[in-house]
Amino acid sequence: MNLSGILIKTSGAFSIQELAAKDANVPQLDNGTKYIQCDTGGAFKVFYNGSTSVDAVIDYYNGYVWSRREDTLANLIVDNSWLSQSGDYTTFTLTAGEAIATLIIKSGSDPNLVRNPIGPVQMAVDYTTEQLSFKFKLPSTSTITINWGDGTTEDVVGQDDVIITKTSSYSSAGIYNFYVTRAVHDLTYIKVTQEFVSGDISRYAELSNLAFLNLSDSSFYGSVDSFAGLTGMTTFNISQTSISGDLSVLSSMPNIILRAYRCPLLTWDTDADFGVQDGAWQRVYANDFTAEMVDNCIKSFQNYTNSEIELWNTGKRTSASDVALLKLINAGTTVYFGETDSLGSLGSELYTLSNAISIGSEADSVAGWTGTGFGGGNVFQSQSSEKSDGSYAFEMDLTNNPTAGGNVTLDTPMTIENNEIYRVSMDFKQKLTTYTWGFFFENILKNYFHPAFTEWQQSVFYVKSSGVSAIIKFQEQNGLNSGGMYIDKFSVKKVTP
Repeated sequence: MNLSGILIKTSGAFSIQELAAKDANVPQLDNGTKYIQCDTGGAFKVFYNGSTSVDAVIDYYNGYVWSRREDTLANLIVDNSWLSQSGDYTTFTLTAGEAIATLIIKSGSDPNLVRNPIGPVQMAVDYTTEQLSFKFKLPSTSTITINWGDGTTEDVVGQDDVIITKTSSYSSAGIYNFYVTRAVHDLTYIKVTQEFVSGDISRYAELSNLAFLNLSDSSFYGSVDSFAGLTGMTTFNISQTSISGDLSVLSSMPNIILRAYRCPLLTWDTDADFGVQDGAWQRVYANDFTAEMVDNCIKSFQNYTNSEIELWNTGKRTSASDVALLKLINAGTTVYFGETDSLGSLGSELYTLSNAISIGSEADSVAGWTGTGFGGGNVFQSQSSEKSDGSYAFEMDLTNNPTAGGNVTLDTPMTIENNEIYRVSMDFKQKLTTYTWGFFFENILKNYFHPAFTEWQQSVFYVKSSGVSAIIKFQEQNGLNSGGMYIDKFSVKKVTP
């Protein structure tokens, strides 16, 4: 962005220092009225009482004004200062005792310049009945101030690796502007997963110590394009949000665990190398990806081993990613596609039973499968009211099972060849959007059926065998109301690349 200019007026003990985009050694300017040309990348700092410490009281950079010095003076200035807007101008007034500095920022035609001067962690809470739950981690040497937006604040000292949960106490319905000041840049963990909470995540890129960020199921927005500098990030969950940007920039995070399903504004623009990971689990819902983006995503993860990569509802993949996909599978990684996908040539159908989930030999039966834990009103049956194709489908519902682990198992393990690639496909539909079931191949958990899918969805995934006999089962993964699920069109075929 280009700034037309900044008019700065100071009095008392404040002074101004201009910082060029690549040269921070510009001489300090005298007090008084100054006009500074400030293009993209330009910056300046406001100092108090002539301090030349790098921990400046206030920083300005590309439209942002915030406190960098975490002490009483800096917080006094920020807390007692204010922002006003008029036409193309934003005025930020700093106060500390009798000393006042007024920053008049001209935005020209760029509406993105007008920003709230508070730090990067800020959000709007649309409160009706459920209170905001803000979870975080902070070093024990640091303190943040939570501004709840209702006129109350709370100082919180960190507890290192302990997750701290703070809950609002709003008394009447309305929108509250929540934000965090003081040592906000020391936060290492943030979790806010409530739909009535919104905010722009673009400035979270300033949180250089952040390792865990979970904003799933919220109303956050903004771009991840500036997140490449967060190299210490290990968990990034933005599922079911309006967050945008190019996920391939996250390749700078060598140990990232990514959850980004049902985020229609995201892209995957390059085949960036996400490095080597063993035992990772990545989930990307990429319904709006182009075929090139899907290929880029697969190639980005091609050095993973013994991992699981789920590309939910991608819709497209081309032969351009065949080499990367084979490399992943041969390294023990299960790759899942929520769509029809083919790799190489397929062998004959290995699932030859005649029951409700068979293709070509369908029957109103569960023959060949046994359910465990289905007493007391739970259901495992063939039924005709819900099916993907044909006349029947399996229904598995363990709603009344008080513990996890109920399962439906193939009576006779499937005969397969060792060290070969197999394509497993089926259609599924969840009853509720709560909790999950898992699918086991060779008695190893290979896939979760995510509860977000309450309409029929095809799943296709590739596995590499490690034996000659495959125990196959579906298993409830939570000891709570799973809501149950339906299965149809089950298929297992050997792949010849």
